[in-house]
Amino acid sequence: MIAATRQRAWLMPALVFLLAAGVYASAGFHNTLIRDGGGYLYAGQQVLKGVPPYQSIFTHKGPVAPLVVAAGVALSGPLGLEDVFAVRGLFYLIGCLTAAAVSLLAAELLHSRRVGLLAGLVFLSFYPFTQGATAGPEPKLPMLLFVMLSLYFTATRRWLWAGAAGSLAALTWQPTIIYPATTLLLALLQARPQRARAALLTIAGGAVPVLAIVAYFAERRALYDLVDHFILFNVAGLDRGVPSLLDYIRTPVQVVTASYYGMLVPIAIGFVAVAGLFVWRISRLWSWRDAVADPFTPLLLTFIPPLLWSFKDFQGAPDFYVFLPALTVGLGLWLETALRYVEGRASRPALGRALTAAVCAALIGMTVLSNLAQRDFELDRQLQAARDIEARFGPDVRVLARGRPYVLALLHKTSPTPIMNCNYVFDLEMSKFPGGFEEWMRQIEAFDPELVALGKSSGDYVDPFMAWLEARYTPRKFGPWRIYIKNTRLAGS
Repeated sequence: MIAATRQRAWLMPALVFLLAAGVYASAGFHNTLIRDGGGYLYAGQQVLKGVPPYQSIFTHKGPVAPLVVAAGVALSGPLGLEDVFAVRGLFYLIGCLTAAAVSLLAAELLHSRRVGLLAGLVFLSFYPFTQGATAGPEPKLPMLLFVMLSLYFTATRRWLWAGAAGSLAALTWQPTIIYPATTLLLALLQARPQRARAALLTIAGGAVPVLAIVAYFAERRALYDLVDHFILFNVAGLDRGVPSLLDYIRTPVQVVTASYYGMLVPIAIGFVAVAGLFVWRISRLWSWRDAVADPFTPLLLTFIPPLLWSFKDFQGAPDFYVFLPALTVGLGLWLETALRYVEGRASRPALGRALTAAVCAALIGMTVLSNLAQRDFELDRQLQAARDIEARFGPDVRVLARGRPYVLALLHKTSPTPIMNCNYVFDLEMSKFPGGFEEWMRQIEAFDPELVALGKSSGDYVDPFMAWLEARYTPRKFGPWRIYIKNTRLAGS
């Protein structure tokens, strides 16, 4: 009987997975490969060439995302696909699994498969996540899957899996360390007979990904790079240059308003619903032991710290992903409450089923229409530009990219130095580079690039770099790209 119940519990997440597969597919896989996604695609390609993350491209996020991208690149050969499509296919699968995990968590917390369905469909409505699932690779996308699994396994007291999932989340994006920390805290607060076992299992689960990552970087003789970029830079080097207290508040509001404009009302309702969840659960607690035993505690304890972090460092739509677990559970509960109210007033169960079907159809329909309206095929133009460049200059052409790593990624080229997309990071790294900017330029000249792809540049070293570039190179258009061609190569081609 219990086994049958558990089997039925997986039916709704499986349904949400299938619905997510259809909804996400409506967004297409040909959207523009942007700078950050191109950087991670390049990093994944370099992993397969033996170059670990941080040595191929500067990033201060965790090492898990580039390794996941590398898995996608590795699949491209057996699948017979361009590696960008293989990677997007893998992230698409991760996105579908995340939607299923949302449904699973909501159904577990509220003991309602209908809430699980509603929460999953609300989750599909957040277009920036859809974009990450189909137009990436987006590094915070696997992070959210690990977060969802951490919350679910902690709520169900599966300590080993909770520790592993939380650890993977933190190794993808450092602020999510709050999730394994919460799991360990709750394990340590268990009743005495279970406390030691729960804590040991949590630590063991969390240690496995950490040890695997450390072993990988040690084998590649890149442990210092891991510590420097993953920890030290975020402690001492990260400076967003926010000039005032008002900007700390205004920045996340502006990003969410611009990126989630179609979901602003549901987001507002979701925050109110989460506040209601806090009040509801606190009102049911008679002691701290009740709080430890409450399956809502992991979700609620991990909501406030990311909210506070957002006022310190909030850069783009993916930074909002971390709030989606609580918001979608809250919105699912809100919709369930509204449906129950209508059912109670009408006293007709059939009406409730019809309304549920209508709400689900409306959520799916609006989401699909939104995805179709926002899809583009710019990646096809980018791939054609890469083919045109290779046809004109040959497969061995030497390419330098600054601020446009997607050019290197789609041409399958290797940069002579680690890629630094951000101008602030470039200036900071040049201040630490042995020999400084002059030595960096000597290495570039020794590489003798025939083509240079240049993004928007500013900072302390842009003027001397542009003077060097414009004296030796002439810009030409290839599809959507502006590429600088070495004058000697231009004359001979």
